[in-house]
Amino acid sequence: MKPPPRWKQWILSLIAAYPLVLAFQAFVVPQVADWPIWAKAALFPLIILTLMMYVVMPAVTRLFRRWLFRPAA
Repeated sequence: MKPPPRWKQWILSLIAAYPLVLAFQAFVVPQVADWPIWAKAALFPLIILTLMMYVVMPAVTRLFRRWLFRPAA
């Protein structure tokens, strides 16, 4: 199977990442406000990338598979 165009992958990544980043900023950042900056900086990619890779992107890819893998006209 041919991979989808990069622009479609970029759009889906944006759709998937934005709500995660927003939720992280709203719920996690206030809880770790007194942590050192290096620890907060390590926590962000650890949580966001793990969720993106194993939870969010598989679900988003399944949801948008017809659009994502549609052959060019």
